[in-house]
Amino acid sequence: MKKFNVVTIGTAVRDVVFYTDEGEVFKNPKKDPAKLELLGFEHGAKMKSEDVYFTFGGGAANAAVNFSGLGLKTAAIAGVGDDMDGKDILLNLKKNKVDTSLIKTDKKNRSGLSFLTVDKNSNEHVVFVYYGANLTLNVNPADLNKFNTDWFYVSSIASPAWPQIMKAAAQTGSRIAWNPGATQLRSGFKKLANLLPNIEILLVNKDEATELILSKNPREKRFDIKSILKELFAWGPGIVVISDGRKGAWIYDGINVYFDKPGPQKPKDTTGAGDCFGSTFVGALHKTKYDFKKSIDLATKNASALVDHPGAQIGLLKWQKLIKTKKK
Repeated sequence: MKKFNVVTIGTAVRDVVFYTDEGEVFKNPKKDPAKLELLGFEHGAKMKSEDVYFTFGGGAANAAVNFSGLGLKTAAIAGVGDDMDGKDILLNLKKNKVDTSLIKTDKKNRSGLSFLTVDKNSNEHVVFVYYGANLTLNVNPADLNKFNTDWFYVSSIASPAWPQIMKAAAQTGSRIAWNPGATQLRSGFKKLANLLPNIEILLVNKDEATELILSKNPREKRFDIKSILKELFAWGPGIVVISDGRKGAWIYDGINVYFDKPGPQKPKDTTGAGDCFGSTFVGALHKTKYDFKKSIDLATKNASALVDHPGAQIGLLKWQKLIKTKKK
């Protein structure tokens, strides 16, 4: 029986990263607390770019590549098509020493594609996603009983079978770190309430945390970090992690709040920063035997290194380099 330190579950896609300086970032006039800023373009205009990268992405793939680079024995569970992109996705994972034996190949649907538009002025991005074969991903308890793992790192699952996948992972007894995606977040408190007590680490950004809070109480007015941390912790997870871009990240274990933030450097591309931060935090927590301060520091450093490069995987630091890196 195979033994892993971590198995990631989620999506794996081909990424196309398109840089442009023709967009505008502006505050949402509707003052939606879950959509505070928007990236917009002139209606009907043709946006040109000579700065385009063809890379790889998807939460499960990004996290798996990072975990492997941190020195953890890693496998990924995701769906790919029986096509050239699917073969390239698998080759990229293998090149990064990720076990691909758990990847599901769908012979009827194409591999997923993400088209990322990056604003050169702010370095913020918008992602347009075609999930393709990821939508048909299904995992049952029998699939997960074929191997042992210390951790499951679950990112966005595009498949409608995601509740069954979460329950199957919980039945293994392995620790679960969960970075829920848009589908899970839209399900709200009622659907997540029974799952969260099985989660060791819940990872969300500030906007996602706000969305979750509002799903339980649409009239909630308290959105300061400490209130959000304590509210989400009360829902059942063992540790709550909330990131807020360049403003930093907070960790709450039910007793202490830990905080760290990146240095003042301007990022080139924030694509994959959340996947990098979350997986580095979990990987460092595993390797340091739950040293929260060290783990959040390393997660911040790795995410800061990643955003100096295009795409979600190119700038990831290996463990030995990461632990020697000083904050910029």
